[in-house]
Amino acid sequence: MSKNFDDILAKLKNASKKKMSVAVAQDSHVLEAVKVAKERGIVDSILVGDKEAIEKIMADLSMNPADYEIIDVKDTIEAARTAVSLVHDGKADIYMKGSLESKDFLKSVLDKEVGLRTGRPLSHVCVFEIPGIDRLLFLTDVAFMPYPTLEDKKVIIEYTVDVARACGVECPKVAPLAAVEVVNPKMPVTV
Repeated sequence: MSKNFDDILAKLKNASKKKMSVAVAQDSHVLEAVKVAKERGIVDSILVGDKEAIEKIMADLSMNPADYEIIDVKDTIEAARTAVSLVHDGKADIYMKGSLESKDFLKSVLDKEVGLRTGRPLSHVCVFEIPGIDRLLFLTDVAFMPYPTLEDKKVIIEYTVDVARACGVECPKVAPLAAVEVVNPKMPVTV
């Protein structure tokens, strides 16, 4: 059972390397994460955004631009659309948000032509390793779905259990949270 990120990283050594598409990659924190992921053999990245700005930041981080595919798209909305289309078209496996607003990132994910719609509700999962806690914590859907139905909540839990299992948690424990601890039909989040 995975209890920390080191356990997950150890499992990744036996997995096939993935391709990641980064929307609006001209950000030092984003490129630093891309660099570490490449050095650990987890992913190769396609960087979409302002090529000149990306290469300037890469120089500051001692990254070699020749080690990455860079697609020069200056406009952030178009860069997001280009980056998500790489996943949509099967040229990348993972879509990463770079230096753009969350609403614009989500618009690209939901784009009817090149987005990642599946017909199922959209959700997300964050994985945390917290000092003093002997296991990973998974927090889901804190922003994507403001008014989920009961069926949506079921799907969100299924997604999260799938992610936890993929991270090595064999039997995840689920705790739905709301502002109060009792079911109240006047507060839909408690239903």
